[in-house]
Amino acid sequence: MNPLRQWFDTTGITREEFLAKVPISQSYLTMLLSETPPWPSRAVLRLLVEATDGAVTADKWLAQNNPPPQRITRD
Repeated sequence: MNPLRQWFDTTGITREEFLAKVPISQSYLTMLLSETPPWPSRAVLRLLVEATDGAVTADKWLAQNNPPPQRITRD
């Protein structure tokens, strides 16, 4: 699941409250909360980590976009 969306769901913070702390546009926040979000710049990712008190990290963002490989077994 999208780590930023998960954070919003668990904290109950509104988008408006979040945008008051993070200087990004409403439309970019919508893209970040989508099922296939863009990879944020380092600066934006740093802001996300700070605004979520470390709940959204680069590792979590990378994991959502690159699920672990499936194990292949031979018959």
